Amino acid sequence: MPFTRETLFPGVDCTTVSARVVAGKVEGILNMYNPSTVAIPSWGTPYSLAALAWCLRTATPAIVMVDSNPEDKPRSMIAEWLKRRIVGKFGAGLACKTDYLSALGMPKTAISLGYNVVDNRYFAKGADALRASAPALRQARGLPRPFLLAVARFVPKKNLNTLLEAFAMYCHGKPAELDLVLLGDGPLRSELELQVHRLGLDGRVHFPGFAQYDALPTWYAMANALILPSVIEQWGLVVNEAMAAGLPILISSRCGCADLLVENGRNGWHFNPLDPAVIAARINDLATLPDQGKAFGMRSRELITDWSPATFAESLGQAAAVAEQRRQPASIFDRIMLHMLIPRLRGEE
Repeated sequence: MPFTRETLFPGVDCTTVSARVVAGKVEGILNMYNPSTVAIPSWGTPYSLAALAWCLRTATPAIVMVDSNPEDKPRSMIAEWLKRRIVGKFGAGLACKTDYLSALGMPKTAISLGYNVVDNRYFAKGADALRASAPALRQARGLPRPFLLAVARFVPKKNLNTLLEAFAMYCHGKPAELDLVLLGDGPLRSELELQVHRLGLDGRVHFPGFAQYDALPTWYAMANALILPSVIEQWGLVVNEAMAAGLPILISSRCGCADLLVENGRNGWHFNPLDPAVIAARINDLATLPDQGKAFGMRSRELITDWSPATFAESLGQAAAVAEQRRQPASIFDRIMLHMLIPRLRGEE
């Protein structure tokens, strides 16, 4: 179905723009389109609060879309109280789980599930078209062996330092079965490269750089499995992508999607991201799977079919119907609160 996409600040990082300017742009675009319902990602940015304020002023049903979890980070009583006030102004929620929105006071009957999805068909079709030529593709990129793939920004919460420690444990005293590819870039790249050298992993760990969206199916086709070792991860959409491409998954138990998408011993394994010995054991389990984990990859594809764009569309429609029935009134206090918070919040969830 065709739609119009408006970019408020083309080519500009909106976090560098004044919150008041962001809020003004959001209000302007909503005035122009005058939507019947507004679905708002998150509750803790200038654009999300500005959109909510517009909905309250115009009596427009509002849906909050979130993937936050209670255990993502330490929570303060004051911040949680503010969030309860803000969440209470939304008529419905679209989330990955009911836990956090419910804890913030939204009735479970007002929460639809199915927020974090990807275009499964795109990744499945792209990977399948290339999988037969995976050995040649690896050789062309200087990757002589099958490999475990991590797709991540090189930042602390992705926990790549611990992954390297675990991979060194896995490699110790055994033939070279799997390499490790860290696909991405970020401020920790130099530190990670030095750690690879210090651990004696030169030639076993590869840094091909950042890959654009259209290149990802190629990497999934070449890989034996995906690993996501994050210590903080609200969801982990790379897991959706890799599962659609038919890969086994090794995943940190702290990732929001772990218990919903990965079945231990059937399409992958969970692990404690703070214990490199456990991660090493899971890598070894993967390396010894018969037929390179084909059955695990097939199970991944079966599981991810329930998390599709069609699922998202249906859930959003349900949320819109609920929000219409639960339009929330706004007090003067609520409007003042939002006005004061807009310049202060930058992605707090």
